[in-house]
Amino acid sequence: MAVAVLDTNVLIYVVGGDDHLRLPARRLIRHIADGEIRATTTHQVIQEFAHVFARRRDRTEAVRVARSYV
Repeated sequence: MAVAVLDTNVLIYVVGGDDHLRLPARRLIRHIADGEIRATTTHQVIQEFAHVFARRRDRTEAVRVARSYV
């Protein structure tokens, strides 16, 4: 079975504003959580996500969301 590698953009879209890619990104994460799709990412992606997210939101929230992705 193939494994998808998620990049920072997917993680940002999931928690982002009203972007046309938010719902597809959330569906993808739901399929991963349900075990329907195998996926992974890297610690660099999680770090970049936290950095980008913290520029727009509270740092504590950025850490919480980044940890949820781990």
